[in-house]
Amino acid sequence: YFFSAFLLTMNITPRKVPYFKLDVSKAFSLLTPQQRLYAHHLNIAGWHGTSVCAQQLSVESLPLLKGFYTLFTQAPDLPELRRKADVADEDEFAKFLEYFALLYSNMGNYLSFGDSK
Repeated sequence: YFFSAFLLTMNITPRKVPYFKLDVSKAFSLLTPQQRLYAHHLNIAGWHGTSVCAQQLSVESLPLLKGFYTLFTQAPDLPELRRKADVADEDEFAKFLEYFALLYSNMGNYLSFGDSK
């Protein structure tokens, strides 16, 4: 009983995860033009690698990542995102954000440990 209860807790995702906007503009402005170009191309390469990893994780992962990317880039802030996602209940919207955060942090719809959904 203890072991099965322990396994269940391993697959529970965290609730009420805080979200912060990451502003790198000041740090980026301190780079030389060559360093900026390097950072840009490293970023592009990383995103191309993401699609490869997502496709290898599951058939659903890449379409989910692309769908969320499209949705999030069309909304300038969370209230607008909530409207576009058509989620009226605040708790449901929080669960939606948590699912999105876990999906992106794992680069797919499997947890990053134990290959479980």
